[in-house]
Amino acid sequence: MVKEEHKDWDEVKKGIILTSYYYGHLFTQIAGGMMVSKIPDFIVFGSGVLLTSILTLVSPVSLKANFETFVTLRVIMGLIEGYTMPSMYQIWSKWAPPFERTRMCGLQYAGHYIGIMMSMCTCGIIADSFGWQTVFYIYGGIACLWSVIWLGLVRGSPDNDYFISDEEKEYIAASLTDIEELPKQKSFPFKAILTSGPFWAIVVAHFAENWGLFTMLTQLPSFLKDYNDYSISDTGFVASIPYLVFGVALLLAGIPTDYLQEKETLTTTQIRRFFSCFAFLAQGIFIMTAAYMPNSMVLIAFISLGAGFGALSTCGYALNHLDIAPQYASFIKGISNAIGTLPAIFAPMTASFLVKDKKNLSQWKNVFIITAHIYFAGCIIYWFFASGEIQPWAKEVVQENIEVSTVSKSGKKSTKENAKKPRNKNENDVEKVERQAPKIRKAGKKKSKYRQITTNETKLSKFYDRVTTYFSKIFKF
Repeated sequence: MVKEEHKDWDEVKKGIILTSYYYGHLFTQIAGGMMVSKIPDFIVFGSGVLLTSILTLVSPVSLKANFETFVTLRVIMGLIEGYTMPSMYQIWSKWAPPFERTRMCGLQYAGHYIGIMMSMCTCGIIADSFGWQTVFYIYGGIACLWSVIWLGLVRGSPDNDYFISDEEKEYIAASLTDIEELPKQKSFPFKAILTSGPFWAIVVAHFAENWGLFTMLTQLPSFLKDYNDYSISDTGFVASIPYLVFGVALLLAGIPTDYLQEKETLTTTQIRRFFSCFAFLAQGIFIMTAAYMPNSMVLIAFISLGAGFGALSTCGYALNHLDIAPQYASFIKGISNAIGTLPAIFAPMTASFLVKDKKNLSQWKNVFIITAHIYFAGCIIYWFFASGEIQPWAKEVVQENIEVSTVSKSGKKSTKENAKKPRNKNENDVEKVERQAPKIRKAGKKKSKYRQITTNETKLSKFYDRVTTYFSKIFKF
């Protein structure tokens, strides 16, 4: 889009711009998964989108300043956005009934890919008609407006929502009874997670799917423009077709998945394996076939068919975090996303290394064939290690190996063995309050004088509660 004003940019600089966002995105995923235990998840998500929207609006100014400033801005945007996706999974863990989860998350992912499709279709047209800067202003402005509406109206759970009916609230609460009974801990079982086979099955599947996604996202437009001599506007339109097919397929894929799960035709484990592995096989076969198609439109047709079947993977590994450990879903998603971001960096680098002559079709074939083999590897690993059941380590109370001084009724301190025993939620809350106010604690009293601190109520969330009350009065929903 900025080719005429920056003809001095070589392939290295273009590659830096394409990947700079993901350098930042890589380092905040895990922190984002942990942050939602401290800050309400819907605030983390909405504020992340708002901040990156503002930075999108100032991007043309930074680009006019110099190349380094623009790249730095892109890295910062990636750092901020790294917090958003894990928080979304935490929201789903409280909002999505198990038998509707695939459809609801499918809608979310469909919006993601349809958004990519719409931007690829329109960016070239807008840039040709009004200048490349207008693209940043339009999409940045839309995102700012959306994030303000989100922060004003959306709540992190049904209990705090102002617009949900009592019937729907009771239905969601009843469907999540088993999840609510799981132990809620602010510390994370790092060792158990990192030694879990189902966890690594999710990570590998995520890596494989993202390798194909980012290869197509970054290299397909280049292939169409450089090898087939498409114009910028035509390149955007044609390259967006696979994402349109993917988005539409996502809207439909969740229906049979939830039906099979609700009717108990297949177990959750079988559903996750069958849908993910079939998607990987189909994508690998279609992309490998596309590598031998000399006609660009036939190639796009095969890639689009692969993308359509690829939507089934969203009904598999993409929701598996919520199956194996619902209360740690955001944290697991953060790790998975961090590793899944690596293809955004290495897939373009691999393509740049393999394709020296952009008019040489045999070099482009290597890019597609490598992508197909990564899909096949993801299929094999996920099939043997995936699980749809809550893992034992997610059911256990995390024991903290620290000595906590507690006071018995007789006024004597308890032993170290008592401090190591698993505690229930109420005991943990009281213990936390005692640590925060040791000066006013008195031995031998049966009733606590301290208000219990809950994870769902913070000063920040109370502020937003007041704001949303104001919005609800204005809009009168």
